[in-house]
Amino acid sequence: MADSETKKEPVVEVAKVTSITVRNRDGSFRTMNKDEKGHFIKKARPLPSALEVTRTMRKFLEKTPAGQTESRILRITENIADIADCRELDPKTGLRDPKMAMASVKAFEALWLRAYGKPSLSDDEKDALKHSGVKIVIVEAPTCLPAAEEPKEEKKQPSFAEAEVVQQN
Repeated sequence: MADSETKKEPVVEVAKVTSITVRNRDGSFRTMNKDEKGHFIKKARPLPSALEVTRTMRKFLEKTPAGQTESRILRITENIADIADCRELDPKTGLRDPKMAMASVKAFEALWLRAYGKPSLSDDEKDALKHSGVKIVIVEAPTCLPAAEEPKEEKKQPSFAEAEVVQQN
């Protein structure tokens, strides 16, 4: 009986990793991993949490760069207002580039949503969502209609063919 015999499963060998301490150029130390062949291996780093990324984005947007008097978020908001007012025009053509305006607005929306989130709905909008849901209505085909008869096709002759019948004896 082949089923009752114990089967030997292949043994999976795990790569041997060695941790070593390496001196940096500035004199500090760091630990690195090497595999059995002597190649350096990347350490698995966890992704930052969403809360940490949001906090970093807010700090970045609210920070005032060196040599500036306003924060980034204030300058971006003023740029969006300029686009809405169409104040800034191209000096060569005298027109505003619509692609650049749309790209600027989309970039602002992405930054705003990432840093500050989606604005909450008002009470009126919440009530409208509660009361105006989607209704599904299933309509079945009626069964009382008689079956349609197919019309008989008549032989059709072209209207341009007016031939005389010639008989030969």
